[in-house]
Amino acid sequence: MREQARQAIIEAIRSSRPGFCIGDRLSTLQLARQNAVHRNTLMHVMDDLVRLGFLRRLPNKGFEVVHPAPQRPPLLTQQTLSVTDVAERAHLESRSRVIAAETGIRRARELTGPLARVRKDLGLAAGEAVAVLARCRSMKEKGSAAWVTVAIEQSFILSLIHISEPTRPY
Repeated sequence: MREQARQAIIEAIRSSRPGFCIGDRLSTLQLARQNAVHRNTLMHVMDDLVRLGFLRRLPNKGFEVVHPAPQRPPLLTQQTLSVTDVAERAHLESRSRVIAAETGIRRARELTGPLARVRKDLGLAAGEAVAVLARCRSMKEKGSAAWVTVAIEQSFILSLIHISEPTRPY
């Protein structure tokens, strides 16, 4: 039902059917009443259409048609799954352990070698602080005792609040 509703709305937008032209507002309540589709189903459809670039969310007002043929890069339309999501889908257990020695507050000047890209991408000046979170992600089959490391992640979080303590770990 969700796929049918999504395709019907996309077709209406692409053909500029009245009520589905650029600038027109849509609401899930209105669409549900007109088409005998449950409002919850339509909420998922509208979220899909926002991600695809056909609609824009208007807080407390519904949605607005913004483009009849959006050209979104594939990365914006792919569903990104966390390690936890992948484990759940495969009926595995997952856990995350912080790597204390690599986690804490760092100054941008400390981000050298391969980490220099982080400094550049975040637009950090040499003395600016960045929070670093390093963790080891593991999975195991339910009932098994053996955990298998599947990922080591390092996140760099730019704080909008001034951080005065450069070596304070989390």
